[in-house]
Amino acid sequence: MLLGYFEPGKEYSIEELEKITTKQPEKGSWTMSFSIWFANHGYKVKHYSTFNFEKFKTEGINYIRDAYGDDIAEWQLANTDLSEAQGKIDDYLKKVELVEKKPTVADVKVEMRTGYIIRAAVDSGLLNDTPKYEGHSVVVIGYDNDSIWFHDPGLPAQESRKVSNELFQKAMDAFGGEMDAIKKVH
Repeated sequence: MLLGYFEPGKEYSIEELEKITTKQPEKGSWTMSFSIWFANHGYKVKHYSTFNFEKFKTEGINYIRDAYGDDIAEWQLANTDLSEAQGKIDDYLKKVELVEKKPTVADVKVEMRTGYIIRAAVDSGLLNDTPKYEGHSVVVIGYDNDSIWFHDPGLPAQESRKVSNELFQKAMDAFGGEMDAIKKVH
């Protein structure tokens, strides 16, 4: 979704996208790989989060369980490659600006006004009014005083999905509070 925004004339194959994100079959991917890719290709990346990358590097799933609870830890164990993510941390910390706070809808709007595109981590279960936690990423494309618009890859996929500021904030908070602000600088 981000590449489609920044490079609309360029087509990427599924294989190329999986290489950029280090996505593995039937699993989600951590943001570190694509953030490093963007930083290596002339983009500035800011990461908003209270996630302690150093603790995660040394403690792994125990850190996630202690910081975010059993549901999120179990989802991460089942749906991501933790050791691959841990191996990216040193490079990531060199290339990405960390903003050590939980992001707010106000942060989304400020960064967008200064030219950044936002990739927000959300609980799609909350957005879709289902009881099951589901880690998910969306790309914010607009806002007004009361709402946020974003491309949601689904399932089901929804372009220009609109939700209230309050629901979007709850969905970010339920994930643990994380977003990336990305813009082309060269």
